Amino acid sequence: MARKILLNELTTPKRFTELWLDPMVTTHHIREELGCSNDKLRSFAKEMKLGDKAKGNTWGFKPTITKNKISHAQKMGSSEAPNILGITSHSYYQHLNHYNLASNRKYKEGKPYRRSDLSPDEYSDFVYYRNEVDKITERQPLHTLENIEKRGRTSYHVDHKYSCYQGFLDNIIPSVIGHIDNLEMLWYSDNIKKGASCSSGI
Repeated sequence: MARKILLNELTTPKRFTELWLDPMVTTHHIREELGCSNDKLRSFAKEMKLGDKAKGNTWGFKPTITKNKISHAQKMGSSEAPNILGITSHSYYQHLNHYNLASNRKYKEGKPYRRSDLSPDEYSDFVYYRNEVDKITERQPLHTLENIEKRGRTSYHVDHKYSCYQGFLDNIIPSVIGHIDNLEMLWYSDNIKKGASCSSGI
């Protein structure tokens, strides 16, 4: 059981605010990451005047920024757009999904990812997206995955069933791709062969 500690001993107000206001992140997830009870979470949220925990999912998402602003910021690239708009990367991808501003990049199902498939700007955006997915992945309860104790460079890898690359092309928010439900353990050679293909849908 995680040690119950004060939130300000473990995280910054900015990080807690991101988690609390992200409708894709549950209170259970926050408790697991911060090692705090529900009472501590509510107390900290009240202290910061954040209101009730944001709830919902991608399909029930309510936009806070107009389509025109999102579309304009999208031209600056996914690594810059969230900063320009003053929102988190998760919220940015939620807006893209809501307004149906999916990428028009061409992708052949099952085709392995190659850097040459993307323009320099697109590749830069993909690297940013992948880093966001990796951060979320490492915050999941990975200990619940079978063979996680055998994880290693030349043994088992943590694999994203719906691949990061396909998620990037489809503008799926990082918190969905990095969620525990989209993770599995694969033998390293099988994971390399799988490449950017998907073993499951979202």
